[in-house]
Amino acid sequence: MSFGGYLIHTCTLQRAGESRDAYGNVSRVYSAIATNVPCRFVQRTQRAVNTEKADSLVVQADQVFFDADVDVRPRDRIAFLTLEDGTAYPYTLEVTGVTARRGKALKHIAVTVEVIR
Repeated sequence: MSFGGYLIHTCTLQRAGESRDAYGNVSRVYSAIATNVPCRFVQRTQRAVNTEKADSLVVQADQVFFDADVDVRPRDRIAFLTLEDGTAYPYTLEVTGVTARRGKALKHIAVTVEVIR
Protein backbone atom coordinates (compact mmCIF):
# COMPACT_ATOMS: atom_id res chain seq x y z
CA MET A 1 0.00 0.00 0.00
CA SER A 2 1.31 3.44 -0.86
CA PHE A 3 1.41 6.19 1.73
CA GLY A 4 -1.51 7.91 0.00
CA GLY A 5 -3.66 4.87 0.78
CA TYR A 6 -2.85 5.37 4.46
CA LEU A 7 -4.42 8.85 4.45
CA ILE A 8 -8.02 7.83 5.12
CA HIS A 9 -9.26 11.06 6.72
CA THR A 10 -9.79 14.59 5.39
CA CYS A 11 -9.48 17.97 7.07
CA THR A 12 -9.32 21.72 6.58
CA LEU A 13 -6.10 23.59 7.38
CA GLN A 14 -6.45 27.06 8.88
CA ARG A 15 -3.79 29.75 9.34
CA ALA A 16 -3.94 32.82 11.55
CA GLY A 17 -4.05 36.33 10.22
CA GLU A 18 -4.49 39.62 12.01
CA SER A 19 -7.59 41.74 12.12
CA ARG A 20 -8.28 45.10 13.73
CA ASP A 21 -11.56 46.01 15.36
CA ALA A 22 -13.18 49.46 15.37
CA TYR A 23 -10.92 50.51 18.27
CA GLY A 24 -7.69 49.43 16.57
CA ASN A 25 -7.17 46.33 18.71
CA VAL A 26 -5.41 43.51 16.92
CA SER A 27 -6.89 40.03 17.15
CA ARG A 28 -6.00 36.70 15.58
CA VAL A 29 -8.44 35.43 12.95
CA TYR A 30 -8.15 31.97 11.40
CA SER A 31 -9.08 31.36 7.79
CA ALA A 32 -8.95 28.23 5.64
CA ILE A 33 -5.84 27.80 3.50
CA ALA A 34 -6.72 24.31 2.22
CA THR A 35 -9.86 22.16 2.34
CA ASN A 36 -10.46 18.42 1.91
CA VAL A 37 -6.80 17.69 2.59
CA PRO A 38 -6.09 13.93 2.83
CA CYS A 39 -4.60 13.08 6.22
CA ARG A 40 -4.39 10.41 8.91
CA PHE A 41 -5.41 11.29 12.48
CA VAL A 42 -3.87 9.13 15.22
CA GLN A 43 -4.77 9.51 18.88
CA ARG A 44 -1.66 9.18 21.02
CA THR A 45 -1.81 10.27 24.65
CA GLN A 46 -4.09 11.86 27.18
CA ARG A 47 -3.10 13.10 30.59
CA ALA A 48 -5.09 14.67 33.37
CA VAL A 49 -3.65 17.78 34.96
CA ASN A 50 -4.91 19.11 38.28
CA THR A 51 -4.62 22.86 38.67
CA GLU A 52 -6.04 25.42 41.03
CA LYS A 53 -8.34 26.70 38.29
CA ALA A 54 -9.64 23.32 37.14
CA ASP A 55 -10.06 20.08 39.03
CA SER A 56 -9.32 17.89 36.06
CA LEU A 57 -7.97 19.39 32.87
CA VAL A 58 -7.34 16.79 30.15
CA VAL A 59 -4.48 17.52 27.78
CA GLN A 60 -4.55 15.38 24.67
CA ALA A 61 -1.53 15.13 22.36
CA ASP A 62 -2.19 13.44 19.01
CA GLN A 63 -0.57 13.20 15.59
CA VAL A 64 -1.78 13.93 12.08
CA PHE A 65 0.08 12.72 8.99
CA PHE A 66 0.09 14.48 5.61
CA ASP A 67 1.69 14.04 2.19
CA ALA A 68 5.06 15.74 1.81
CA ASP A 69 3.69 18.59 -0.35
CA VAL A 70 1.22 19.92 2.26
CA ASP A 71 2.08 23.36 3.71
CA VAL A 72 1.44 23.04 7.44
CA ARG A 73 3.20 25.09 10.14
CA PRO A 74 3.24 25.35 13.92
CA ARG A 75 0.24 27.32 15.26
CA ASP A 76 -1.91 26.33 12.27
CA ARG A 77 -5.23 24.72 13.08
CA ILE A 78 -6.82 21.55 11.77
CA ALA A 79 -10.59 21.80 11.61
CA PHE A 80 -13.49 19.87 10.13
CA LEU A 81 -11.64 16.56 10.49
CA THR A 82 -13.68 13.79 8.89
CA LEU A 83 -12.94 10.24 10.02
CA GLU A 84 -12.99 7.11 7.85
CA ASP A 85 -16.61 6.29 8.72
CA GLY A 86 -17.79 9.78 7.72
CA THR A 87 -18.20 11.15 11.24
CA ALA A 88 -16.80 14.54 12.15
CA TYR A 89 -14.20 14.82 14.91
CA PRO A 90 -15.77 17.19 17.46
CA TYR A 91 -12.72 19.36 18.24
CA THR A 92 -10.36 21.72 16.48
CA LEU A 93 -6.67 20.79 16.72
CA GLU A 94 -3.75 23.21 17.04
CA VAL A 95 -0.42 22.25 15.49
CA THR A 96 2.37 22.34 18.09
CA GLY A 97 5.16 20.72 16.06
CA VAL A 98 5.99 19.67 12.51
CA THR A 99 8.39 16.85 11.63
CA ALA A 100 9.43 16.07 8.07
CA ARG A 101 9.89 12.30 7.68
CA ARG A 102 12.68 11.52 5.26
CA GLY A 103 14.06 8.46 3.56
CA LYS A 104 16.05 9.11 0.41
CA ALA A 105 13.62 11.98 -0.14
CA LEU A 106 10.87 13.69 1.84
CA LYS A 107 8.24 10.99 2.42
CA HIS A 108 5.57 12.64 4.51
CA ILE A 109 4.94 15.17 7.28
CA ALA A 110 3.95 14.27 10.83
CA VAL A 111 2.48 17.02 12.98
CA THR A 112 1.89 16.97 16.71
CA VAL A 113 -1.41 18.55 17.70
CA GLU A 114 -3.29 19.47 20.83
CA VAL A 115 -7.06 19.59 21.19
CA ILE A 116 -8.68 23.01 21.54
CA ARG A 117 -11.68 22.77 23.83
